[in-house]
Amino acid sequence: MMDYTNQTYRYPGVTPFSTAQKSLFMGREKDIEAFYQLLFVKQLIILYGKSGYGKSSLINAGIIPKLEESPLYKAKYFQIRLYTQEKGNVLGGISNSPHDTLIKHLSNDVQELDFMLPLKAKISEDDHFWYWIKQHQYKSKNTPIIFFFDQFEELFSYSEQEIDTFAAQIGRLLFQTLPEECRSIIEHELFQSLSPQQIDFLYEKPNVKIVFSIRADRMSLLNKLTKYLPNLLQHHYELDAISEESAKMAIEKPSQIVDDIFLSPNFSFEPIVIDSIIKRVKNDYDGKIETAALQIICRFIEEHKVIEQQKLVITEAVLGNIKNIFKNYYQSALNKLEVIEQENVRRTLEDKFIQNNRRIPFESNHIQQEYGFSEQVLRQLEDSTLLRKERDSYGRYIYEIGHDTLIEPILEFSNKRRQEDLKIKIRKRFYTISGAMFVLLGILTVIGYLYYKADSSKEEAIKAEKEADSLRIRAVTTLNNLYRQQAISLKDNIDNLERNGGDAVAKYYCDSALKILNRIDTTTSSNREDVILQTEILKIKNRIK
Repeated sequence: MMDYTNQTYRYPGVTPFSTAQKSLFMGREKDIEAFYQLLFVKQLIILYGKSGYGKSSLINAGIIPKLEESPLYKAKYFQIRLYTQEKGNVLGGISNSPHDTLIKHLSNDVQELDFMLPLKAKISEDDHFWYWIKQHQYKSKNTPIIFFFDQFEELFSYSEQEIDTFAAQIGRLLFQTLPEECRSIIEHELFQSLSPQQIDFLYEKPNVKIVFSIRADRMSLLNKLTKYLPNLLQHHYELDAISEESAKMAIEKPSQIVDDIFLSPNFSFEPIVIDSIIKRVKNDYDGKIETAALQIICRFIEEHKVIEQQKLVITEAVLGNIKNIFKNYYQSALNKLEVIEQENVRRTLEDKFIQNNRRIPFESNHIQQEYGFSEQVLRQLEDSTLLRKERDSYGRYIYEIGHDTLIEPILEFSNKRRQEDLKIKIRKRFYTISGAMFVLLGILTVIGYLYYKADSSKEEAIKAEKEADSLRIRAVTTLNNLYRQQAISLKDNIDNLERNGGDAVAKYYCDSALKILNRIDTTTSSNREDVILQTEILKIKNRIK
């Protein structure tokens, strides 16, 4: 068995390139150089582009290696993810506000300055960001300190107060030499205890640079920060799709490298296959190429055609139908798990890790305890790149779906599964209703007998008629309850489908639920909840038209 600890794939799949994979990151040389030069001259930069264009990879495998290798431009850098904060996102029960995340990153691996400890004891929590920046400024001898905020759109899942606090902290850091509170404490309480050199240092503005990496379709959210960062949108860099020439290089070059570090032997593509791949990943409406889609196809080829089938030349016959690769990518990752694990993993990924068409991150211990994933299962999902693992500022491992590109095929499987689940429920309810119909038939038989018996005497007839009416009402009530439960079950499925983009199926279920509710006999009972349920279903139906 191959040693997965020391060996790696040539194509990372849906996960971004890491810094260690810089030699495999190809086709972005112009963007790396242009963005690197922008870092020299600008203090705050917005890096934006469509999801799938490779913003994270540009930072990880392009900019950071260039910073580390540069003999002239030495810099201290921090890579920070704020992570989505919303219902269902469990990150281990520790406060995970943007402020806390910043402080945790900054306070790691740095020795506090003794002469600043009295100041730390007096300043407010908000100014601790500036305090820790000063520790790094002193240690790095005022070389640039760069913050890379990846997937910055996640900030806006926090409360307005937390967003404002974050923006105010960044604003004070960029535009003030010294926070006002710190200045007042130094001048009125600590001035006599500090040396001239220490005072000069405290008043020296840190050389800080900020990069916010954000999806192009979330750029409008940045307007929420302009109160504290008025020039926020002044300097930005758009990462566009790669060119066809760059795409060909990204497909072909990694496959040709000869190195034992790779899980696969070196292999080659026929030119027509490369053209077919590029044609498949091109958007029809603008001709642009998504690198994430490109990587999914290449990773699938490496894993299933080269490693499993031992094909060293990828021909059209070997490649097969490209359209099925995205679906097969998800299904094959699940098939690698033990059969007993597959159903639980599938339902958890589809129902928990994607909500409202967004990826939701979870902490590893929570996944194991709440959803029953073993460490081996998590590792297998990570190896397949179906899940992406990162360590947060608290040292915890956070898992999420590897990339937005996988959301659509996963939801397609999810909708099919829900339809099958619903069919099973409907069959069960059919059998339940069939049983109830037999009961009703029995009751009607009794009613017929009672009416027959009523002919024997007027007194008995009246009594029998009352018993028959009572039984008829009970029978209709039973049937009404069965209809009601069936409609509620459909409503639950409609809610799930609407949340996950299954509008067409949801509309069909709305019609079915309304027909069932119309079967309820309102002459025997009037249930206000039925009216409310009918109104809710009608609202959903109108919403998804």
